[in-house]
Amino acid sequence: PAPVPHVSVGYVHSPIVTGPGWNVHNVPFGDALNPEVPIALGACRSEGTEIAPPTQKDCHHTKCTASNGLSVASQEGCRQACLDCPSGACTGYSHSDFGYCVIHGPLVHLFPTHTSNNATHEWTDTWDVRERPTKFCLQNIPNNPPGCSNGDTAKPNPKYMCQTLKTSPERWQAFGAPADSHALIHIQIGTSGDVGAFTDSIKNALVDRFSTLAFWYFNNTNINVVANNDDAFENEEVKVVLDFSLLVDSTIKQPMANLMASQFNTTDDVEVLMGEVLPAGGSVVLELAINTYDCNEPDCAEMIEKFQTKASSSVDAKSDATYMW
Repeated sequence: PAPVPHVSVGYVHSPIVTGPGWNVHNVPFGDALNPEVPIALGACRSEGTEIAPPTQKDCHHTKCTASNGLSVASQEGCRQACLDCPSGACTGYSHSDFGYCVIHGPLVHLFPTHTSNNATHEWTDTWDVRERPTKFCLQNIPNNPPGCSNGDTAKPNPKYMCQTLKTSPERWQAFGAPADSHALIHIQIGTSGDVGAFTDSIKNALVDRFSTLAFWYFNNTNINVVANNDDAFENEEVKVVLDFSLLVDSTIKQPMANLMASQFNTTDDVEVLMGEVLPAGGSVVLELAINTYDCNEPDCAEMIEKFQTKASSSVDAKSDATYMW
């Protein structure tokens, strides 16, 4: 192997900035440790994989600009590029000052272009995508996607730093301060089976799974279960329609919708993620629609009241759930 150069100030990443929604930077541990590189910095990796490079997309600092107008030459620009990813599924990023910005996540390679705009113009950057056997888990539910590994360590390299998003509702704070307006993300799933099998406990399990996939609050997630008696969805296999709603502030409406759309890309994907909490004998037949719309008073007063009622109910709400508003 090539000799490792002596570590000097010139080789070390600039001071690392963290903020709401982000974890502190990863440090090497386990099989990522390298005694030849004593500074605890490096690009994102997964412990137990012998620092195998993960699926990613990357861009040289001279070629890409984040939606905040900053070059990915800076940590702030690279961090924003992670949030800009159209997949909604960026788990974190690796950054080298005036070098490369690397975006990590199991689905980011499916979205090579980022389109942004400001008051004067629109621009599109094209990232180099690299799909590899190692994919970082989203860490909302175990093993999502199947066969993934947690991006929990770093490949020792003092030029690089790695930072990951939190895996709780706190992650959405990275996208900015909450707006003064509400929004709804509305998702429908068609299933087989009998509507009568969807007991209160099954409905709660579905809401729990759905809110967890969105890194969101149980009490800000709702489900309506209706029989598809009139075959309104033009698919005779759809017997039951699960109508989910997520109540969010408008700042995170689009990135959360992107995250859910990426996870629910195919019917098979939805079955993998939701099938185990369906009633016995039920299966996902069709992912019908994902829509978003702003929900301001008085337009959505009834809907907001429904969520608030749920949050205050000792029967329907989880005791450990948190209501945002």
